[in-house]
Amino acid sequence: MNMHQENERITDEVHAVFREVLNLDPSFELTSLKYGESEEFDSLAFMEIVVNLELILGLTFEADNLKSLRTIQDFVNYVLQTKK
Repeated sequence: MNMHQENERITDEVHAVFREVLNLDPSFELTSLKYGESEEFDSLAFMEIVVNLELILGLTFEADNLKSLRTIQDFVNYVLQTKK
């Protein structure tokens, strides 16, 4: 698997976790989600997303970095950086 394919796979995994945890319809535009500004994306959902991503992708989120994660793209970027 090349780097581009791996990045796509990780992005798809992150998106799938968000959709599952937040119980979102496949047509829901994920880029519109922002922590604290979406009813679905509350603190409990945030931690559930973190735990699921750690289990699925085999990584650990550092506590200091959690406060910078606000959007799905923030999560994707963090995972991609961590997996390098």
